[in-house]
Amino acid sequence: MDKKEKKPISILYLMGLFTFSIFILSFFIGIMILVRFVIFYIIIIFLIIISLYLSIYGPSKYRYKDGDWEDNTQYYHPEYDKQKWNVLLDVHSHTKASDGKLSVEENVKYHMSIGFNACVITDHNTMKNIDEVLRIKEKYKNKFILIPGLEYSTNRIHMCFIGITDWDSKKIPNYPTDKHIKEAIDKVHEMGGVVAVCHYPWSTWPIVGRGISRMPDHPTREQIYSWGVDLIECVNWDDDNSLIDRVSVEFAKSHSNISLCCATDMHEPFRHPLCGWTLLNAGDFTEKAIIEELRNHKTDIILTEAIKYPIDHKENLWYKVVRPLMMLGEMFQDVYLWGEKPKWDISALKAWISYFFIIFLIFELLLFFTS
Repeated sequence: MDKKEKKPISILYLMGLFTFSIFILSFFIGIMILVRFVIFYIIIIFLIIISLYLSIYGPSKYRYKDGDWEDNTQYYHPEYDKQKWNVLLDVHSHTKASDGKLSVEENVKYHMSIGFNACVITDHNTMKNIDEVLRIKEKYKNKFILIPGLEYSTNRIHMCFIGITDWDSKKIPNYPTDKHIKEAIDKVHEMGGVVAVCHYPWSTWPIVGRGISRMPDHPTREQIYSWGVDLIECVNWDDDNSLIDRVSVEFAKSHSNISLCCATDMHEPFRHPLCGWTLLNAGDFTEKAIIEELRNHKTDIILTEAIKYPIDHKENLWYKVVRPLMMLGEMFQDVYLWGEKPKWDISALKAWISYFFIIFLIFELLLFFTS
């Protein structure tokens, strides 16, 4: 009887040992899969970071050189009354200091090639290239007026501060209150500058396919008028909703202490059709005289149908190579550049996670069947 009773104990022992071995093996395999899963997602996050960097600081679609703008036969000259006006001004443009693709001097040459003889450098929340702006301003002073400035970019409003040489960017809030905005406007005026509110359609119209605006709590035109804003953009060449803002045109015409202005909002030349210029009559053709005319609301505008940018630039092969990564990064730009709240679509977010989980699962199955 003793011998017969030992057999079940032996079998149970072996079964337990086998089960424990399977458990240990499964545990370590699970740990290995989990480690690979974490590594996989770290790689994905790293890829997103790289793509974001490339989307902001990556190569341009074209290779820009000083000589590209030296053929005056390609220049575009808008028609206007030269007896009445002597300044064609762009109040809003960007350089490599933020998310533009041109240097300060290339920015000037770009503007000269399309009829402007004055522009404002308004990089997003930075004036780190102010020394370069002032150097180029001096270099071109006899034929082009370069005015320093800044684009106050937040998730409530974008404003161009025109004619200032310094601003504490660290104190620009992501989501300014009405009080913050009014204080910023007053400070610019104290510094001798003027303020333009940017691209109402881009900021306030619903985004195509998403049904919500970029800035649902954007101040109204009546509010910015009561706060003392000097100018309102009625044209923005980079606005993906509407190049011309007819509502702002009518608003400025019906209010005496705010005037119209046109902006290229130039980040990269090829992207922008030509469609509007700000006209001024500045007696001695200086920055001071231009600022004074803007302060006194003595502006007019030229409006045209969208005209193709006339200058040819050679294509950049490297841009084509990294463009897929840049497109991924562009989805995250607004969050990174000026602290806008990500407007997540929950179903899209679930799909995003699912896609990468499926990719990981396929990777694991291939690894299993090929090992």
